[in-house]
Amino acid sequence: MPTLDPSHLSARPVLTTPHSGQLVHSPTFEPRGDGLGAVHSSFGGSANRVTFVPPSSRFAGAFTSVRLNGHRYYVPADGSISSHSRAVSARRAVLGTTSHADIPTTSGWTAIEAPRPNLLPDPQVEMDAISCPQTGSCEAVGSYADTNGDAPALLLSQTAGSWQAVEAPLPPNASAPGYADLYAITCGSVGNCVAVGDYSETVTNTQYEGDSLPLVEVESSGVWSASTLPLPKGADKYPFAYLGTLACPAAGTCAAVGGYDVDGAERPLLALQNQTGWTAPKISLPKDQVKYADAFLDGISCWTASKCLAVGAYGGKYGEDALAVPIDGTRIKVKEVLDGKLATYFSNVECPAAARCTAVGTAYAENKVSTLGLASTFSGGKWKSTLTPLPVGVPVGGVTDRSFVDLECTGITSCVAIGAYEVENDFGGSEISPLLIEENAGHWYAPAVRGPAGDVLTQGELYSVACASTTSCTIAGYYSEGAKPIQPLVLTGIAGTWNPAQTALPAGSGSGYVDDVDCPASGACSAIGGDVDANGNSQPLAEGQQDASWSPETLATPANAGREQSLSLSGISCGAPGSCLSLGSNNDRQVVTETLSGGSWKDSILPPPAGANLVPSIYAESPDCIGPDFCAAAGGYLDNQGSISPLIVTENSGVWQSFTPTLPADAAAAYQDAQLNSISCWDATNCVAAGTYYDVNGDERGLLVTETNGTWGPALDAPVPLNAGTDPIYEINDVSCSSTHLCAATGAYIKGQNVLAVIDSDIDGHWSTLQAPVPSSANGKFIQYQVLGDIDCAGTNCIALGAFTDKHFAEHGLILSGDGAAWSSVPAPLPKKGDYPNGDFLLGGLADVACESPTQCAIVGAYANFSKSTPEIGPWIIMGHGTTWTPVKGLPSASADDPGYGLVAVSCTSDSCAAGGAFPGEESDVVPAIAALSSGKWTIGLAPQPAGAISLKGASYSYVNDIACPATGSCLGVGGYLDNNGIEEPLVEGQ
Repeated sequence: MPTLDPSHLSARPVLTTPHSGQLVHSPTFEPRGDGLGAVHSSFGGSANRVTFVPPSSRFAGAFTSVRLNGHRYYVPADGSISSHSRAVSARRAVLGTTSHADIPTTSGWTAIEAPRPNLLPDPQVEMDAISCPQTGSCEAVGSYADTNGDAPALLLSQTAGSWQAVEAPLPPNASAPGYADLYAITCGSVGNCVAVGDYSETVTNTQYEGDSLPLVEVESSGVWSASTLPLPKGADKYPFAYLGTLACPAAGTCAAVGGYDVDGAERPLLALQNQTGWTAPKISLPKDQVKYADAFLDGISCWTASKCLAVGAYGGKYGEDALAVPIDGTRIKVKEVLDGKLATYFSNVECPAAARCTAVGTAYAENKVSTLGLASTFSGGKWKSTLTPLPVGVPVGGVTDRSFVDLECTGITSCVAIGAYEVENDFGGSEISPLLIEENAGHWYAPAVRGPAGDVLTQGELYSVACASTTSCTIAGYYSEGAKPIQPLVLTGIAGTWNPAQTALPAGSGSGYVDDVDCPASGACSAIGGDVDANGNSQPLAEGQQDASWSPETLATPANAGREQSLSLSGISCGAPGSCLSLGSNNDRQVVTETLSGGSWKDSILPPPAGANLVPSIYAESPDCIGPDFCAAAGGYLDNQGSISPLIVTENSGVWQSFTPTLPADAAAAYQDAQLNSISCWDATNCVAAGTYYDVNGDERGLLVTETNGTWGPALDAPVPLNAGTDPIYEINDVSCSSTHLCAATGAYIKGQNVLAVIDSDIDGHWSTLQAPVPSSANGKFIQYQVLGDIDCAGTNCIALGAFTDKHFAEHGLILSGDGAAWSSVPAPLPKKGDYPNGDFLLGGLADVACESPTQCAIVGAYANFSKSTPEIGPWIIMGHGTTWTPVKGLPSASADDPGYGLVAVSCTSDSCAAGGAFPGEESDVVPAIAALSSGKWTIGLAPQPAGAISLKGASYSYVNDIACPATGSCLGVGGYLDNNGIEEPLVEGQ
């Protein structure tokens, strides 16, 4: 039975692009458990460039954190969520590590930190909670990033309507550098508050260990002091402990819940405060608790100074079981609420009267895929449970996840619970929708959640609810429409009548949300959250209510707020020796150019195209340069209508221009998610760009845009084979053009249950298409899976890379060779018997191809060998042409548990080649790798790192994303590395 994991729902929205409209531009080479990289595309295929993405949670200053139901969530740059309570592996992973083989350092290469453009530091503020003891006097907590790359806890204080910000104090054993965060706060009166969270304790000069301890902050008469909580006996040396939820029924008497580790599994943590200090009694779990399964507490509510009820879940024999912990002074009991074969979990509890409590959570349906809402009442020492409804018209079977985030009760049978649910959409993905349920006289119902325009919202989440009286409640969260950036959402009302309020963002902000709300009086609420400013930086947001209107309030940040923005390079092209262009990104906010000319590098930022959104999420990568004065690149951006639009940028003698092609007539009128994956030119006035868009039926289609003699034409619907049917779904991943005007584009299309590879060819301006041939060993009777990604054309011949499945559904590398009219295919040969290419994701094996001559090409990637008791991974290099290919043997391998190993890019001259990627280093470090072909022999070694690269073992992450060799012995590789502050910097490896 699967365990229930509310982290499937995002704890914090991605501010720049909502869930249904994220840019799916660059496939990423992501370290996996088997050490191979996974290349993703919109329906399982692959795009043109494989790139490394550093895991930003590897170092304390390189991630942001958020809170949901008392749990800590680490949010890397890609917006993915990992739960502290269920997946602290983001930091545990660096504790049990392996070392790579003794690999020599590559000679003749120098590491350079490319120059940085003037990017405004990002405070990366994440606000978590607010408490208002009286109107106009509030305190809020969260975290931010400082100038050193650390992530301190943040305290915001409002007095007479004016906000002040300070860095929260920490216990003496807090690490530096390190992080701290506060997730909950309760104020008994003005200047007297308690807040809880966690902080990092253990970072040494030689190794990053990434541990955390519970943090308690107490404010007395306006002065804050910090302490930690002594953990129960038996806690691990690295306990990963935290406190996430807090209740303070009386001054000087509080209770908080969270978690800590015992033998690597989470255990519930209960903190009790009295006049003498804080204690953490050990909680005994039910007898059927599985030893290494997690158990935790997420919610707590008290009805007297000594009587409380805490709720959560423990790991029972059928999966997660709901857990309740009644507290009566020093007596603590444990109750298994539901004894059944369905996984259940409590997230919140409210006790509006003595020993009368309501808890909400989730349970898995019998199909073990859908989740159900769960509400339970505690009265007379007994529990009674019921399933909660969804809004009218939402099919229960289509809901893949459901989570409650907050609960408020104005009476023993009058409660409001809020959160979100995830439902599958018509495009094979899912949408996160806001969820509101109300209890009236013991019966639960789910009114529709409406936005400011009065329409029912299908995208968004609700985070907090506060009730000033039995007739006045306020709910905070966010919503979005299509691909538009998210906006703050505030609802006011009660008993089925909920009115969306008009909210506003600060001037210059493009998106935002409200995360927590408190109401000291009806019509006088305050909400805290975050917004993204015109520079793409995360700022704190406060919204104040005056009667029916809400308006943003001016917030300060500490003087040391502002972390240097991360910046990495993804692609490079050299039109001539000493004349190169590299493109990069500061987390898809802007396109950064690095230009080499006259022996020096110069940086700049490309301006967004006309019509771009305030937060455009712009990208362009994999440039193509012709001669010293012309380069072109393709990508996409978010426009001011919330749609993703294709983008072409060109540089001619130092002057940049951008162009947005007109889409085909059948493109969707809105939210067509059109983007370009690749561009190739045979001279400065003739180019082809390729990508994808969505048509009026919501189907993905291939996109081709051609420039002829300096004039760009409209985008065309890429042709597909006749057997694709009349309404095919397909994508174009890469395009390449040779000097003889031969162009070819690669991709895949769907036919029934099959995914089939496709080749589109353009010979002298005439496009044709065919289903790509596959080897005879391919599966021809059952479900087929074939896809093409990278392609390189030289002269009258092209080489394309892909993958296919055989009759056993095993996945193999695929190599195609052709002249645009006729194509042949062979399976990619492996270095050893028993080796197996990345069998879980397409093209994790074959990444890039380049030809040093018409009869000799090099292919690079990564492979796995599962024939040994300890699986190995290694760099995959194949040499040959046409249908004759030979793998290079004898290259060093590593354990399949090591992260980030493989070659992702290769470039060749007439008599040599160079390839770049990454090696696993000591203590789970990742270090850049360079392979070189000279005099017919390949060698591979570690590339040097800049002097400013981080020196902590287990925290280093450096890599090469792309490589270009304009002449023999003159190659450049580009990528990124983490500096000593945990900030990603652009890396250039020069030969």
